[in-house]
Amino acid sequence: MLTSLLKKLRPSPNLASIEPLKPIIKTNIPGLESRALLNNLETVTQDFRTVRFFTDYEKSAGNFIADADGNLILDANAQSSSLPIGYNHPEFVEYLKTTYMSHSIIHRSSCALNPPEDWPEKLRDVLMPLAPEDLNELFNSCGCGTGANENALKAAFLWYYKNQNGSEPTEEQLKTTMEGKAPGVPNYVILSHTGASHGKLLGTLSASSASADAKLDFPAFNWPTAPFPKLKYPLENFIENKGIEAQALEDTRNLFKNSPNPIAGIIFEPIMNDGNYFASKWYYQQLQNIAKEFKAAIIVDETNVGFGASGKLWCHENFGIQPDIMTFSKKAQVSGYFCKKEFRPAKPYQIMNTWCGDPLRLQLLEGVYKIVKEDELISQAGEVGDYLLKELMKIQGKKGKISNIRGIGLHIGFDMPNREMAWNFYRSMLNKGVHVGVSKENVIQLRPSLIFEKKHADIFLEATAETL
Repeated sequence: MLTSLLKKLRPSPNLASIEPLKPIIKTNIPGLESRALLNNLETVTQDFRTVRFFTDYEKSAGNFIADADGNLILDANAQSSSLPIGYNHPEFVEYLKTTYMSHSIIHRSSCALNPPEDWPEKLRDVLMPLAPEDLNELFNSCGCGTGANENALKAAFLWYYKNQNGSEPTEEQLKTTMEGKAPGVPNYVILSHTGASHGKLLGTLSASSASADAKLDFPAFNWPTAPFPKLKYPLENFIENKGIEAQALEDTRNLFKNSPNPIAGIIFEPIMNDGNYFASKWYYQQLQNIAKEFKAAIIVDETNVGFGASGKLWCHENFGIQPDIMTFSKKAQVSGYFCKKEFRPAKPYQIMNTWCGDPLRLQLLEGVYKIVKEDELISQAGEVGDYLLKELMKIQGKKGKISNIRGIGLHIGFDMPNREMAWNFYRSMLNKGVHVGVSKENVIQLRPSLIFEKKHADIFLEATAETL
């Protein structure tokens, strides 16, 4: 097709020219330099205990991350699923050289109060073309997925209240809201799934149940959780999955019917970030029907799985879901949500932050998405993901140590027998030069960049077969 032809004619540097043919491993990982840096970091911050190794970003290239000890590692985790086109992509580097963004570097604008002159045009030309069908309203949060989800929950509450009571508050409401009491503070709740991970602020944490450590010792809203169906994969191979999904849907309907507090909305991930679990298209469509029946907002959390890696721009498109609100972050470089017009707050300041967007990151998104489109990386993600699943099934047949292989596009996971074996697999793969993720104690996850090709998949598959 024309874009493929133009790709070949472009004079820009070749991505393959900056990548090694395979991982280059000189030391154990983490090596001495990373360990020394970790000891140094421990003296200045509490955020040292999650560090895997330190990175030399200047020497990182394409799908390969360079560590502080000179190792070049195939990165199938991609900065926790936030890196869209790898490291130092030559075309992106050229874009940065030719794009004027000095004013965005010198000043980070408070776009809620004093946005730059080109802000409306940039939002219209860069972000709005990415909006799902019928979601014609945009809110920009300050950068992370948690903030996007937190504000989406607030939007659902405001919308639900307006539908129940109208938009003009009474004097009693204004008084009691300052006291944290009803009727100014309604007793609305949000429904989420067991095992969900929507963020670590108090609202999103109340809608999350992926990790006990993340919630321990924090007060939380007493919000209900619906059981997510515990399915076997591949989904189509197990006839019992339909009954499991039907039971989960019945339990969800009963939660709506019997909740002592009104459920203003339901939030869910098309693919769960923790564990890579997902259900059938039928399940998600029935779930959305239940939410509509009870007049609750449908919030789809795409902060981890959106922006192309599923083989679609937005993961929910694989399931025919029609959200009221869809949040985004990570690979999209900026964060926020798209929503239907009726979710606009009645008053200013009800949903707001200092930044309300990031002009610099929006310019980065513009360059990233240009490469994604021209190089047809979204369709490539679907094709490479299918190849990975097929080859992993072959490895499972030969080795028998992995199970429940599942995935859509480049969001792939499989189970190890237990936690110890999962972390042994992680360490062995890392020292073979392949970086993967671990979640839910025993789940191995892949979250590579969109530039992850079949040749990179083969490196991962070879290391996996050797490790098992």
